[in-house]
Amino acid sequence: MSQREVLVDVLRRLSDPDDLGAKEAAQKLVTEVDPLELSLAEQQLVDEGTRPEELRHLCAIHLEVLGDQIQDFRAQLPPAHPLRTLMLEHEKLLGFLAELEDVNARIQASEPAPQDLELLRAIADNLIDGNKHHQREEDVLFPAMEELGITGPPRIMRLEHDMLKARKARLQELLSKQMDLQEFRKELAGLAAFIVFNLRDHIFKEDSILYPAAWRTITSKAEWERIREECDRIGYCSFTPMG
Repeated sequence: MSQREVLVDVLRRLSDPDDLGAKEAAQKLVTEVDPLELSLAEQQLVDEGTRPEELRHLCAIHLEVLGDQIQDFRAQLPPAHPLRTLMLEHEKLLGFLAELEDVNARIQASEPAPQDLELLRAIADNLIDGNKHHQREEDVLFPAMEELGITGPPRIMRLEHDMLKARKARLQELLSKQMDLQEFRKELAGLAAFIVFNLRDHIFKEDSILYPAAWRTITSKAEWERIREECDRIGYCSFTPMG
């Protein structure tokens, strides 16, 4: 049995709550497997009929053991490389998510202060502005990967983009409505919980799996230059650190 076949088997086992050894087996494999192989294993499951919604939960296990590799990967990327820019934007987005957690906790605990509502609006605006980040991936990076046969991971990321965009838009809409405080708190709590958990999960998957797969698969410098030019044409977020 090949490494990919073993990984696919373990990923399948993770969906069985009674398989107590699956998590330990997955943790061991993930520390040893190449990120591209992991992406191809996920793609194989999708091609065999696994729904992307299921893979979102199946691949969560490798997030626990890949965090330390992210900084090492980013360090090898040239300045202004499209992947480096995307990862720097991720750092900013993670900061917005931490702020969202904090401000939601304060609003749930006491009468919302005007400054907290203003902060919440600013966070919502920044998250919406992050849709330009998604667009550069969907319109430029993902098609480049798909042309080279990597179709499963981009398909999953697009699905997650759609879910996140809907919740971010709803958060912004919530802040423009007049409504009962308890109703406001309840909806805010649900939106904040969904956005914080799922966007963090999404970011770690892209940083530790999708981007390394792109780096290893797209080997032409001319292709990366074309990707950067297309990204420049689409534009960047207001919070994008350049360099």
